[in-house]
Amino acid sequence: METILPTLSFRYIFKPLIFQSLVLSQLFLCLVLETEVSNLYLFNYRLHEVFSLESSNPKMMMKKHQKNNTIQVLHIDDETDFLTLSKDYVERLSNGEIQIDPLSDPSLALETLHNKEYDAVVCDYLMPAMDEVNLLRKIKEEKINIPFIIFTGRSREEVVIDALNLGADSYIRKSTDAQSQFTELISNINKVVEGKRVEAAFIESEEKFRYIFQHANDAVYLYPMKEDGMPGNFIEVNDNASKVLGYSKEEFLKLSPLELDASRTEKDILNIMKEVTKKKQMTFEVKHKTKEGKSIPVEISTHLFDYKGKQVLLSYVRDISNRNIRKEELQQSYNLYRTLFETTGTANLLFDEKGTIILFNSRMENLSGFTREDVEGKRKWLEFIPQPELDMMIKLNEIRKTDASLVPDQYESRFINNEGIIKNIILSVKTVPGTTNFLASITDITERKRAEDEISKQKEELSDFAHFMGHDIRNSLAAIEGYVEQLKEKYEDLYFEKILRRTNYVGNLLEHSIELAEAGTAVEKTDQVDLDRLVETVADVIIPKSIKFTKESLGTIKGDNSKLSQVFKNLFENSLAHGKPNKISVTKSEKKDKIVISISNDGIIIDEKIINKVFDRGFSSKKGSTGLGLSIVKKIVEGHGWEISIDKKEKLTNFRIEIPTN
Repeated sequence: METILPTLSFRYIFKPLIFQSLVLSQLFLCLVLETEVSNLYLFNYRLHEVFSLESSNPKMMMKKHQKNNTIQVLHIDDETDFLTLSKDYVERLSNGEIQIDPLSDPSLALETLHNKEYDAVVCDYLMPAMDEVNLLRKIKEEKINIPFIIFTGRSREEVVIDALNLGADSYIRKSTDAQSQFTELISNINKVVEGKRVEAAFIESEEKFRYIFQHANDAVYLYPMKEDGMPGNFIEVNDNASKVLGYSKEEFLKLSPLELDASRTEKDILNIMKEVTKKKQMTFEVKHKTKEGKSIPVEISTHLFDYKGKQVLLSYVRDISNRNIRKEELQQSYNLYRTLFETTGTANLLFDEKGTIILFNSRMENLSGFTREDVEGKRKWLEFIPQPELDMMIKLNEIRKTDASLVPDQYESRFINNEGIIKNIILSVKTVPGTTNFLASITDITERKRAEDEISKQKEELSDFAHFMGHDIRNSLAAIEGYVEQLKEKYEDLYFEKILRRTNYVGNLLEHSIELAEAGTAVEKTDQVDLDRLVETVADVIIPKSIKFTKESLGTIKGDNSKLSQVFKNLFENSLAHGKPNKISVTKSEKKDKIVISISNDGIIIDEKIINKVFDRGFSSKKGSTGLGLSIVKKIVEGHGWEISIDKKEKLTNFRIEIPTN
């Protein structure tokens, strides 16, 4: 006989907790409390209504099965003419839904049943080879589970009783009215086959759902609600209930949920039961007490059902100890990172890939003038960026989504607060690892920029004053020199040379003072400087023809042209004044991430004792020198973000300017 699939598909077994408990609650009302088959039909019908399962009603399933499959019947009778008549009538009256295989030799019945699968056997009584009672006994001994119908002209009552006691499913008397008797036969065949199929389906269904019940990952309880509204003793529990709480099944059946609850009072439980009675279903958390007295947190999903005037509850109970531990760990982690987010010392905001602000710390509140409630989940972070920076930020944001390495980690921008005030900021945006979110850290540099602008302005004013003062002093010195020259023509020049030397000293001091004031201003011009042309121009003016000058190809560099001219002028003048060289050279080399420009001369080597002092303001190894030339060089070089040093190599004095390649 063809096996009918269980009435509830396994694809629904592993649904969420509430679904599982609802399915099992209806199932075990039938299975554990020994419900009749008709009530089990109702159970499946209700499932069909709630979940729209095609296979939830056994009768509907049987009808569908019958439409797709004919009923195969083995008809055994020693009268071949009657077998022919039976086959013709049954197949015609049933519209082909029942197919008859006639067999006139009863001794071949068992062999035939083993060779082919049949849905039912129709058998005559008192055949020469074997009567139907003996045949039925043989079928039972062979454990062939198949409906058996006695179809005979005999009417002895004891024969009928004997056959039914052996397990025959139906008895029909042959009559002279062929139409009537075969119609009755068809009706009986349909009934016994349908009944056998439903029985087989429910046996299989019961086995499978009992397996599901016992092997569910969670504990499952079945218990009644007492008249006072409190839960009664357990009717049934699964194996996991014993594993979780340590009680044996026998011990469980002597307890009620009230005796397991370690966290609620009777009043609390009564309130829960009232809520369950009202809603029919409820999920809540309590603590259950194990047999050893340990308290464990559990989540319970409970469903209430009416059964034969009684209220019964099915509860799915899940141990949530690990979940609570993870929840606590996550909360601790969140608190830690929230604290870090709040206390980094900068204004921080977290935004998603669409630019919507997720988190906003207190420093961002101070900077923007908005509260967290104003912006979190409501505003885009780019709303705080004014034009023209906004267009650039939008482009950078799009690039950052695909490849963050192509975007600078940090850059200056501007920020607009809730009052429309523009502030200068340093902005750093980084991707949060493992997410599509971004962290923006903002430092307000408005006051620093204001101070820098003020200092720059003051330096410009100082430079202007120095140039104005220098103009007047130069004129005065020129006049003094002119008068001295005139006096030299009329009087002896005993003191005139001294006067002229002092005048020259004052002039040099004035020039270097102006240079020093200029060197102190910020490097604002960053043009591409042609070093080859610049060095050649300065060398032509400063280095005499008597001294050999060589230069390698130097290329271009980004910097302030006029200030770099001052650097090479002072270095050349220092070489001439202190080293008295025969040769001066300028070379270029590269190492790792730097370009090195070397200015060397073969003159007097600088004493080891003073080599670390040569860049100090006012220091000079030569009497009458201002000691400002190399300090001016150092200021200009460092103002570009470069470094300068001095070393001695193969009897050469070598000034090294190191320029980062980035």
